[in-house]
Amino acid sequence: MEEEKDKPQEKKEEIENVWQKALEKNALSRGQNDTTMIILGEPDSGKKDLLKAMKEDEEQKRSKGLFDYYFLGIQDEDDDDAVTNVHVWSVNNDTHAPLLERCINKETKQSLVYTIVLNMSKPETVKENFDKWTKFIQSTQELLCKNLDDKKKQELQNNISRYIQFYTNPEDKSSSVLTDEEKKDIETDSSQPKKNFGVPIIIVLSKLNHFGKKMSEIDRSDHFEIALNYIQQWCVDYGCACFSFLDNQKEQARRLFAYAVHRIQGSAFREGPKIALMFSNIEDDYFFFPSGLKPPNLGSQKNDWSNYFAEKISKKEKLEKKRVTVQSERDDQIFLRTLMGELGSAKVVQSRPTNTGRVRNSVRRPTRPNGDLIKKTPSARGSKDKSKKAQEFQTLIRYIAQRGKDPTSRSSQVSPNQSSKDSKSEALRVLERLDKLRKNTTRHQ
Repeated sequence: MEEEKDKPQEKKEEIENVWQKALEKNALSRGQNDTTMIILGEPDSGKKDLLKAMKEDEEQKRSKGLFDYYFLGIQDEDDDDAVTNVHVWSVNNDTHAPLLERCINKETKQSLVYTIVLNMSKPETVKENFDKWTKFIQSTQELLCKNLDDKKKQELQNNISRYIQFYTNPEDKSSSVLTDEEKKDIETDSSQPKKNFGVPIIIVLSKLNHFGKKMSEIDRSDHFEIALNYIQQWCVDYGCACFSFLDNQKEQARRLFAYAVHRIQGSAFREGPKIALMFSNIEDDYFFFPSGLKPPNLGSQKNDWSNYFAEKISKKEKLEKKRVTVQSERDDQIFLRTLMGELGSAKVVQSRPTNTGRVRNSVRRPTRPNGDLIKKTPSARGSKDKSKKAQEFQTLIRYIAQRGKDPTSRSSQVSPNQSSKDSKSEALRVLERLDKLRKNTTRHQ
């Protein structure tokens, strides 16, 4: 009888254990299916268009302080019932790294992916923005991982290196794919990528249809190809992936977010690289450069980005620069007019006739027997020397005036204030020499 009483009790305990295991498994899977994406970019870079292509309603957006927060659900390609939750934070200011640290939970620090959105309609700012946001990622990661030990930090970097090391094109059937057991026996190549922050990075090229609008069609296509070559090199150096994106390209937006989940959760992603994008086909085609791809024809760029995409100066900046230059020229001209006046007074002293009726410095001049004063005629050589010095001063003054006005001169290529300062310094040296000439002229007369 006692054994029969114990059987229902054992059954009940077994049922409770099954439910407990199921709940634990569900809770664990929920924790693993969460991905946090931090989208970085300028306010006009196209971040909102990218998120708009993914979210279905405005209720998915919530503002939390200085950041916009979005909650998205990404469906697994292999399992229709599996949905990955993606928490998205949008950042506009690169000084907000300490604030972002407070928004990221400790549990999600190892499931992060950063996305840098670059506005290709302003190619002159692309390199500057890329450098700025990669520095932001580096500083943010240092803050988020400051409490991790060195072993855990190295593990995060190894995850990036090993993904790049063992990347294979899913569409290439001829390449052999190593099993997880085979990969364990291979040592990690820590030299890839050159700059490893221990976190996946995705670059998004937005507004490509507005690229180089003021260029001719030929120049536009050539510069577009040059820009893609540069960006591919950045991807190799930082271990980044890269996607193109145009407004309302929902399929490309889903592809991008599915790739982000693939990098964090290891879910299936069967899209192969597409790097042969022509500018004439950007409306119908797309660009995709996965992390770990090594294009055979990609070489290091010899010239800087700015050699091809110079920074444009706005009309407001041009007017301000012109105003400062004009003010500097006015100051120089006032100083030069004073200098010309000094030179003119020196000419008057030099050409003034000698008054025979006056005695200078109480020294009597020699007289002839008839009482007339003996006039001292200056030598031809002395006159030539004085004339030569006067011409030299005039030449120097014209040179200074030209340097103050000519925008192509070396002094005007520096700041206007520096140009004015240099001109005045040279003019002061001329005045010192002029003063010596005037003293010598007075002494000889």
